[in-house]
Amino acid sequence: MHQPLLTVTVVALILVAYDRSVRRAAVVVVTVVLAWAVNSLIKIAVHRPRPPVAEQLGQAVHSYSYPSGHSMSSCALAFALLSVTWVSSQPMWHKTLMVCAAVAFPLVLGCTRIYLAVHWTTDVAAGFAVGAAAAAAVPVGIAALVRRYGPPPEPG
Repeated sequence: MHQPLLTVTVVALILVAYDRSVRRAAVVVVTVVLAWAVNSLIKIAVHRPRPPVAEQLGQAVHSYSYPSGHSMSSCALAFALLSVTWVSSQPMWHKTLMVCAAVAFPLVLGCTRIYLAVHWTTDVAAGFAVGAAAAAAVPVGIAALVRRYGPPPEPG
């Protein structure tokens, strides 16, 4: 199992176990899966090579570069978690901390991709854009489905 998929699965199971919210877990899983699918399609369509292997630090990476999958999945996961854990009654310091963490996590990860020379800066920026777009679109889409077809049945 790939690391991002394992992480998303664990996060979704925690959400379901914590408050039995299939909807919140679905937002996280669908967001990351959608971002991954869009990322894969863009990589195939663009065929952008990575920076030269001689400049890469660590293990050489040879797959397509644009957009950065790590940046995309970290942004999608962080923003999806932010959207499902945001509660209007939370104190302002709690909301501020959540936003800072949701921005810092993908930003730091994206910087490491540039530092390791496995992505160009624009690859990382595009990854952020795809991840953020998925995180913005999925909760709206799921809410529209719930309005149209009703909420999913509650587990056992």
